[in-house]
Amino acid sequence: MSLRFLFIASLWLGAYNNSTAMDVSPFTVGQVVNTEQAQELKQKYDGRKVQPWKTAQEVNSIKGREDADLINYGIQILDKTASTIGPLVKDQTKKF
Repeated sequence: MSLRFLFIASLWLGAYNNSTAMDVSPFTVGQVVNTEQAQELKQKYDGRKVQPWKTAQEVNSIKGREDADLINYGIQILDKTASTIGPLVKDQTKKF
């Protein structure tokens, strides 16, 4: 697996575009926040721009592309990480 294919897949899926991703919370996991902090954080995240995902038809539109297999592999890794390159992969040589 190469970073090139992940980059190509992310470009095609629209993950790399002009929209901004939700920033990281200033709080750590398990940290207790007060009501005011929680409401402020919720208001901030409710107003964020949501990135649209490609539909199945749009994913099928890559069939004629030279790099279609690479893009499909990237999609498979994103959708089924555990069974493609993770702990559930049958071929241990593909385990990352």
